[in-house]
This record gives sequence, C-alpha cells and structure tokens, in this order.
Amino acid sequence: MSWDLNLCMESFDKAVVPFHYYVKPKPQLNPPTLCSFPFLRLPVDLQLIVYEHCDLPTLFQLMQTCSYSRRATTKLFWDTTFLNQWYHCPDYWLFEHPDDTFTISPYCPEFARQITNIEIDLIRLELRFREDGEDRDEQFRASTVMKAKIFWAKVERVFPSARRIVLTGCTPTQPDPPPPGASDEEYACIETVLEHAAAHIKVYVAFIAYPSIEREEPPRNTLWQVPCRSQSAWRVLDPDWKPIRVLLPHRRWPVSPLGDFQMFNQRFHSAILEMRGIEWLMIESYARYAVNGVIHCPHLDCAETFATRSLWKRHLYAGGHRQFDIRLQSKGNPMHQLLCYKHTPEIEKRAIETRQRRLDAMYLEAKKIQRRVGYGWGPPRSEQRKLF
Repeated sequence: MSWDLNLCMESFDKAVVPFHYYVKPKPQLNPPTLCSFPFLRLPVDLQLIVYEHCDLPTLFQLMQTCSYSRRATTKLFWDTTFLNQWYHCPDYWLFEHPDDTFTISPYCPEFARQITNIEIDLIRLELRFREDGEDRDEQFRASTVMKAKIFWAKVERVFPSARRIVLTGCTPTQPDPPPPGASDEEYACIETVLEHAAAHIKVYVAFIAYPSIEREEPPRNTLWQVPCRSQSAWRVLDPDWKPIRVLLPHRRWPVSPLGDFQMFNQRFHSAILEMRGIEWLMIESYARYAVNGVIHCPHLDCAETFATRSLWKRHLYAGGHRQFDIRLQSKGNPMHQLLCYKHTPEIEKRAIETRQRRLDAMYLEAKKIQRRVGYGWGPPRSEQRKLF
C-alpha cells in the first residue's frame, strides 16, 4: 500500500479516496511563477489546448472559477476517464427489493448523473439475489429475475450515465466458477443478474477472498468477466485487481430533521474512514522507518522484532496487534496508545497530528448534529415528536 498522508480506509484495509482529497491540488515543490499576461485574452483554441493538459484537480478548480471557463473544463473533466479509477458505492441498500421502497440517495445528484465508471459493493452477490423461499411472506417474495430487474432499474435511476459497472462481493462458497458443462447454483444466480443489465452497460464481477488471520496483505480482489450466451466460461481479467476507489461527494441537505440525520451519518462515516487511515499510517511507520532493518511491533507492550515486513505483518494479523482497543486508549492506558514510530520524520508526524486534530473536530461536529437530532425527537407522545 502506498504511503499517502491522506489515506482513508474501509474495513478489511480497503483504501478509498474521498472526493475532496481526489480533487485537492497537489503541493508544488517550487512556488508557481506569476504570469503577467491575462490567460483569457489568449485565442480560444490555445485556451483549449492548455485545458487539455491540466490534471483533474486543476480542471475541477477551473470549473468553479468563472462561467467563461466552466463549460470547456466541465466537459474535459467528465470526458477524462482512467481505466483503473472507479467511483465507489458501498450503499447497497439503495438498490434493494422491493421496487416500491423509497430511498434517498446520499450522493450529490448532479454528480451521480455524470459518472460512467462505478463499483457497487454488494457484500454477497449470490445471497442478495437468490430466490426467496416459502418462509418469506408471499407478498414480499421475489425471484432472482425480479430482483435483478429491480436492481438494474434503480442503478440506472441513481447513475443514469453509467457505462462500466463492477459488482463486488465476497467469494461464493465454491472459490472457483464451475468448468464448462458444469453448473453451480450460486454462480448461476450471478449470471442471471448480469444478463438483465442494460445492453449499453458493461458489467464485471470482483470477488474478494475471505479475510484470514494469516494474511500478510489486504485481501485480494479477482476481477472476472462473466460469460454471456456466446461464451462458455468465466474469465479472469485481473487476479489482483487494485482500483483507485473514489468516494462520491455527499448531497447537501437542508436544515431539517431528515437533513440533520443524514448529515450525522455522513460526518460519522467520513470520520471512521479517516480514523482507520490515520491508524494504519502510524502502524506502517514502524516498518517504513525501521532502523538497521529491525522492525518493531506498534504495541508498546510487545517487545518482538522482525527482520522482514512479511513476518511483521503476519504477527500483526495473527497476534491481534493490528487492532487497538479504543476503550483502553480512552482510559489513558499508556501501553495501549498508538503512536508514530520514534524515527518517523518530524514533518510527517506533524502532518498526521494535524490530521488527527481535524478528525477530533469532525467527531465533535458529528456529536453536535446527533444531539440536535435527539432534541428534535422530543419525549414520547409529545407534540414535538409528532412534528418530528
């Protein structure tokens, strides 16, 4: 995993990039030289050539600079796509059965309408789409085909410009797809779902291996191309798929009970991603800045040392030293505090500390919104609760 001081992580060490970090201008080593010639006086053709050589963060800033440059830079921003960059959607509940379920997308609607590459994390594909059994109420019972049709209708409602979609989930019970001529109920269910996607959308499947305490790296994703009617077997496109997962920007909510509740969820979720990223940066500093090839365990009460990164990571996961008990940290137990390694450069320590202070402020802001929601809820059977 790369050393990124803005690292954010989901569970199972899955790195994600919040949109505000993705479009944040990169710091320049040398200060930019001031140009005395007004850029907007250049011929339009030359302006377009300059725009075409801008990176995405610069284009995004230009989109918000003035109305004159907005049209050209906006088109370039959305036309510039990278094969390994996918907008990441972990909110599988947006697309669930039944069809009449009213869901409000937490994403900026103008932004969601534009994106073309999207990864949707469904956790377990074959379980989400399997046919309901007789134990379920007949009114809500649905077949795999019905669930697939509702799913794709909702996907196109939220992401109408989507052209390439990856459905991510854990590996089914059988780790490998059946060979040609054989059948497997779980893989057949997934194939049925993909058959009902719109013709203009290319759909792929990524399976993540079940987490293992013996792992030395985050679980691998295998990207598959699922056979259509003209093909007879699943095909591996990438055995170790490592996309750049960009989180979509949040919707702005009006001041209201619903808006406060949604804002609380957004702030709290963002804080969790930041916290996991900061934690991993501190842990990684013990290996990155090891002295004389000796890597220490980040747990202060563990004296073990390691000669290789692989042995160190195996110890972290198998010995439970990858995790830190927040309850013990909050009680001030010095042996359970997670600190940067003592040989970490000061400039990086300060950057992590600054980010930690920003994270603390995020938690306080989320708590304020939570209390505001609680006050609006009011006591039982009160007029205030009825209005809420």
